[in-house]
Amino acid sequence: MEIETAQSPKTKMESLRSICDREVRVHQQNLDSFTALFPTSLHFIKALAQDAAQAHVKLAKLKANLREAEDELVKVLAAKTRKEAKQMATRDSISAIKARVEEFRRTVQVQKARRDEYESIISQESLALAKFEKVRHEIKENGEIHEAISWYNRVLGFQIEGGHGKGGSFVA
Repeated sequence: MEIETAQSPKTKMESLRSICDREVRVHQQNLDSFTALFPTSLHFIKALAQDAAQAHVKLAKLKANLREAEDELVKVLAAKTRKEAKQMATRDSISAIKARVEEFRRTVQVQKARRDEYESIISQESLALAKFEKVRHEIKENGEIHEAISWYNRVLGFQIEGGHGKGGSFVA
């Protein structure tokens, strides 16, 4: 301890001063290196800020494009929905038309059957009418014959009798 006390305050001060000078040099070097790196860091930070700003602009453009794409998607989906609804309505209409066509086919078949039935009836009636016309014609001829016979009986006084053979006998 005597050694410590033996040191003079001047020596102590010089020793402390040399320690301080070394520390000041280290701090000065640190400060110099910071000062040297500051513009580079500032440039780097500025470049990062510009990149971030550009990315923000790109992001805004992408958001706008996304909104446009969403709007277009909504329009396309609406158009698709309208087309599907129209398609369903068309299918329903086709089904209804097919049902009506089938109903018409059945009606046509019934009408054809009726037509055939009526055709058969008309054919039978035609044959009956032809027979009737023939009989009527024969009756008319017979009426004319009876009229002629009556005339001969009244005017001439003849009487004609028919028999079972080819001719008849007539009496004057």
